[in-house]
Amino acid sequence: IPLYYNTTSSGQPVNGYYGENPQLNYTDSLATPLYPFGFGLSYTDFKYDNLTSSREKLSLEELKSGEKITVSIDVSNIGNFDGKEIVQLYIRDKVASLLRPLRELKGYKKIFISQNNTKTVEFDLGYKDLGFYNEKGDFIVEKGDCEIFVGANCFADDKLTVSIIWFTLKMQAMKLVLKL
Repeated sequence: IPLYYNTTSSGQPVNGYYGENPQLNYTDSLATPLYPFGFGLSYTDFKYDNLTSSREKLSLEELKSGEKITVSIDVSNIGNFDGKEIVQLYIRDKVASLLRPLRELKGYKKIFISQNNTKTVEFDLGYKDLGFYNEKGDFIVEKGDCEIFVGANCFADDKLTVSIIWFTLKMQAMKLVLKL
């Protein structure tokens, strides 16, 4: 069966990867995979906490000029052994002009955490990370809300929303001053 993590949303159940419409999938098996994309085994357990973003809103002009959104999360080793964890960041563009995946891997970092310790992991998201190619082959970033998920695999529950806007009030004021 075609199970893939970066499936797109549609009016019909595509493959049930994220548990959508389980009653419409195969009756003799689970609709979700036994091991989700990004799954890994470890000798210890990890806990994810305090997902934050440096900005809640960012304009297209700021993104094009090189500004980035920094997303951080605290990862704690709550198990009995020291261990390595691969922290993964996925995004979802909720309102794009083209159909976009429900989750798309945009970054990952492998970290070592000693038993009973916590590390803060940061990801920077810029223009290239938040965009996609349109039907004409042009790379674009569109305005709208973007959901950001961080966790151990594509089923990550920790999420936040960042808004991409046309331009900020500060930029509007600068344009008015330039016109005068």
